[in-house]
Amino acid sequence: MSHVNLSSRLVPLLTSSSAVMASSLKKILKEQLKNSEGIRGFFVAYLTGEGEDIRVPNILEEAIMECENVEELIELSIMNVIMPTAQACHFSLSLNPETEELEGNATMMKSSLLTAEKGVKV
Repeated sequence: MSHVNLSSRLVPLLTSSSAVMASSLKKILKEQLKNSEGIRGFFVAYLTGEGEDIRVPNILEEAIMECENVEELIELSIMNVIMPTAQACHFSLSLNPETEELEGNATMMKSSLLTAEKGVKV
């Protein structure tokens, strides 16, 4: 199973209230965050997932704080803010100067900004 597929199954579980499930989930998250492929896969699923809630679940915060691969996690986290911010800037260039409305890229710009905002919180 790819890291993105696994992560897309993990993300909905992040808000689980079960202590037993939280303990198991934390172990899986820490394992996922041990290498760049796992980190990238997780962030793809988490940052671009459904919903606009940007609060970082406690279980994710704990797993990140205990991450063994902290240097790579930080590097990829920074890129997960920079890249969607750059995309949002690119989409904003489609602004019509006369109407000050985005021409076709408003949804993509909003999505990129939300991804960047989630990335900042992480």
